Amino acid sequence: MRSGAPQIVPYFEEDTGITLYSVSWILCSNRLVAAGANTFNKGIIQVYSLTKELKKELVWERENGIKAVTFKGSSLQDRFLAVGDLGGRIESLDIEAKKEVWGLRGHEVVNCIDGAGGKGSGAYEILSGGREGCVKVWDTRIPNKPVVRDTWILQDIQIEECKNESA
Repeated sequence: MRSGAPQIVPYFEEDTGITLYSVSWILCSNRLVAAGANTFNKGIIQVYSLTKELKKELVWERENGIKAVTFKGSSLQDRFLAVGDLGGRIESLDIEAKKEVWGLRGHEVVNCIDGAGGKGSGAYEILSGGREGCVKVWDTRIPNKPVVRDTWILQDIQIEECKNESA
C-alpha cells in the first residue's frame, strides 16, 4: 500500500444472525437500522446504538423478509422507516413506537426503495422498484395508490400487471 493512501478501518463489527439486505442511519442520531430476513424468511429489523460499542436496542419481526429501507420519505421529527419486503409490501413504520403507520402491497417483490420531499420541496414521497419491472412513486399522505408509475418493456412485451397491481 502506498503511503498517504486512504484506509478504511472498521470501528465495529456485529454478527446480526440474519441475511442482511439493507442498512440505514437513523436521521440525526447515533443509531442505525439493519434489516433483512431470518432462516424462516421472516423480516427482521434490528436497531443499534453506536456509543463506545455497538449495542442492539430493538429486534422487530415482520411477516416477510425485508429487502430495502430508507428514512428519506419522512420528516426529521417523525423518522418513519419506509420498508420494502420480499412479499411486495411497502410499509411506513414508526420504530420508536414499534407500529405500522401505513402499509400496502405495491409490487410482486420490492427490490429497492428511496424517498424525498418535505421542507418546501412538496409532500414526502417514497419511490419503489419491483421485481416485475415497475417503478412507483407514493405520496405518503395518500399511500393507497401510487401517484406515478412506469413500466418497462421486456422483450417487446409490456408488463400490464404493473398498472393493475395497486388498484
